[in-house]
Parts: sequence; C-alpha cells; structure tokens
Amino acid sequence: MYRIALISDIHKGELIECRPGEEARKLLDRFLEICKKKNVNLILDLGDRVNNKNRTADIANLEDVASVFSSSGIPTIHVIGNHDIHYMEKKDNLSILGLMNSYYSLKKGNLTFLILDTADPVWDDCGGCVSDRQIEWLKSELEKADSPVVVASHHPVYDQYQEGNPFFVKLPGQYKVKNSEKVFDIIKKSGKVIACLNGHVHWLYQTEENGIDCISVPSLTEAYPMKVNAPGIYSIIDFTDNNEIVASFESIVPERVIGKHVHIFK
Repeated sequence: MYRIALISDIHKGELIECRPGEEARKLLDRFLEICKKKNVNLILDLGDRVNNKNRTADIANLEDVASVFSSSGIPTIHVIGNHDIHYMEKKDNLSILGLMNSYYSLKKGNLTFLILDTADPVWDDCGGCVSDRQIEWLKSELEKADSPVVVASHHPVYDQYQEGNPFFVKLPGQYKVKNSEKVFDIIKKSGKVIACLNGHVHWLYQTEENGIDCISVPSLTEAYPMKVNAPGIYSIIDFTDNNEIVASFESIVPERVIGKHVHIFK
C-alpha cells in the first residue's frame, strides 16, 4: 500500500472573504502531525499557499509554509496555484519551494506522478490554462510512463458540476482549466492515468470519468459561510496492493463540520 495525503488552498495570510488565513499555520502544523501518525508516504500540496496581499507579505508567508513542509520529514510535492503568482513570480515559488520547474514528473512507490502547472497562464486572475508546450510535455511523459499515473494540478482538468458552489457558480468556467477538453482527452486516451487530483474549487468533489478517479480537495482554511474556525479539511488516499484507490476526507476541527456551537453566557 502507498499512502498519500492531499492538502490544498492553505491561504496563509490575512482574512480574505471567508478564508481566515491567520489560522493556516496552526492547521498546517496539526495536519503534518496527523500525517506522521498515519504513516503517510507522500504529501501533495495542491497550490494557493498564500492569501495574496503584496509581494513582500506573500514571500514571507510562502517561506513560512515551505519551512514547515521541509521540516516535516515527509516528502512533499508542490503545485503552483493562481494565488501563488498574483504578486509573486513563478521563479519566487520555485526558489522557495526548491523546484526546478513548475511542471514535472517523478516516480514514487509503484506510481508515476505528473505535476501540471495550470497557471500557464492564469486567466481573469482565477481560471487556469495549460500551455501548448506543457501539453506536448504531458503527451511525452504519458507515452513513456511504465506505471500507473496520478495527475496532480491546482485547477481541475475535467468538467465539474458547480451549482451550489458559493464562489465559482458566479465565475463560469474559471473553476477549471480553460482548455480542459484538450488536456483531459490526452489523459483519457493514454489509458495509464488512474487519478486526477486537484484543489482550487474549495469544496469536495468526486467523480469517475473513463475509469479515472477525479477528486477535488477542499481548502484547508475555507470557513464559509463563517470567517473564523476553519474546519481544516484534507484527504488521505491509499493506493492498495489490490489496485484499489481508497479516499477519505477528514477534518482537523470535526465539530465545525458536523455542527457544534457553544455559547457561554452570564
């Protein structure tokens, strides 16, 4: 069995909308403690590590987040998100996170991970795209892959039903990759991809397309409709020896998810 943990949209920084970024560090520390206890083999950090404010603040917040991951002792894959390059440049992210490129591949366990850069470029400050150059790279990597492939990205590379999403129902198309049809068609035709994992949409979404598990992980710090006490949602996925994918979604503050309110009065 190979176990990975998914975390996305950490959004460290000041409060923006319903994302209390000041809670991010505590939630991240707790997440990493849980990963150690659960014997996680690999962490997938799916992007949007900062609540963008300005270049100086964003770099400081990214450096803090990166230091927490690097000191955890657990191998971590980082993905570029749209908020990560709102004020920072990609080269800032690559330098701080210790990456050679914004899209890359690596072999872990009996799996090949293809890490996409769906901010290539960002459109309308939010939506994603995959450049033609990266698409050619994706084709090449899929052709030579000799083990089951997991595709990781910030934006979904497949269609999602967005009715009820408090953010993206008002932003048609910006929840995913603009050229998703082209990208996902390549993924499907390869016959090698077993899962597509992403963040960005801030809610849990699971579907199966052509035998491919497509999973969106909620934001760690999304507290909608509140502005405090984010539940800290993350995912644990087991790739079993029986070729099963077993995904669970857990919360650092479970009472926030199932419903609990305490009012102390005098």
